[in-house]
Amino acid sequence: MAMKNWKRTLKICALGALLVALLLCAAGCLIRPDSVNGGNTNANSTMLVFQQATPVPIGLSSSEPLPTPTAAAATDGSWQPGTTIATEPPSAMVTFSIGGNTVPLETSGIGIAGIGVGTAEPTATPTTEPALKKGATGSRVTALQEQLKQLGYYSGKVDGSYGDGTVKAVKAFQSRNGLTADGVAGAATLRLLESGSAKKAATPTPKPTPTPTSSALRLGSTGSKVKSMQQKLKNLGYYTGSVDGTFGEGTQKAVKAFQKANGLTADGVAGTATLNKLNSSSAKSAVSESSKATARPAMRTYVPSTLSTYRYLQQGSRGSDVTKLQQRLKDLGYFSGSVNGSFGADTETAVRAFQKRNGLWEDGVAGEDTQRMLYSNNALAASR
Repeated sequence: MAMKNWKRTLKICALGALLVALLLCAAGCLIRPDSVNGGNTNANSTMLVFQQATPVPIGLSSSEPLPTPTAAAATDGSWQPGTTIATEPPSAMVTFSIGGNTVPLETSGIGIAGIGVGTAEPTATPTTEPALKKGATGSRVTALQEQLKQLGYYSGKVDGSYGDGTVKAVKAFQSRNGLTADGVAGAATLRLLESGSAKKAATPTPKPTPTPTSSALRLGSTGSKVKSMQQKLKNLGYYTGSVDGTFGEGTQKAVKAFQKANGLTADGVAGTATLNKLNSSSAKSAVSESSKATARPAMRTYVPSTLSTYRYLQQGSRGSDVTKLQQRLKDLGYFSGSVNGSFGADTETAVRAFQKRNGLWEDGVAGEDTQRMLYSNNALAASR
């Protein structure tokens, strides 16, 4: 039992001695024994006295030297008890840093003036810019519109105003790039726009323009096919002009009339359907169609006049042939105006009346057929 108490006492003493040593080191003091404490009393020996330095406040650093201990020296070079001899101040200050603070260290390596403990600065939290939506304005909207324009989604004015056009462009961009198409430019939309990997707007495929078939005859066409068509239209009573192989306005008008009478699209172009119908035995003539609306005399045969050619006369025409036309219409009782060689509205009315009475195509234009009938002996006078 005594042995256990002795061991316990020994451990306590050892711990106490260790604690005292640590405290002495922390205080930075080391005092050599004097004569009273049994030390060497030689007059030539030097006694160093280290005083605890004032600590530097935490977070600050000092570049000034530590305070030098004051001491009185014997004037005769001898040492007196109770006095101290000052040592030379250190030639250079030694410092070290800990926790972001710089503190001085005595050159003897024994004392530390102070230890600073640094505190880490808090990390700044990044701010997130608000989403852009309808009604927003400013430079961010301008940049958004420019990016959308470059990708082909926005075609409006880059004015920094988030309107309906910008909303529509944002929705199109979002839909094309797999985002929620809500028209609001949030973080995900803006990030993708600036990434350089965003998909451009799809380019619409233009509708192909139908190419007319080479067999179709239209305004401006010429040749034997046009001439053959004109003759067939003339035989059916739709065409009264010259069979010259040139597809002019008179031919176009006749084609339209034929198409309308035969249930075809009246576009004035003689395509495959029109030509097939024209060459068939079921093609309806102009006389049979017009007789349904008004009773007209059948087409008459007549003896051609001595004239070999006829000028195409219509409203606006002038000349001696117009004078001759007006006089002949007057003789037959169709024209009551002035015979002045000017084809006006009254002359056209007279021509229409003559054409109707004599079973001709009623268009008010004095073409070759109309003039041949007019100057023949078979021309019917106006009814009384």
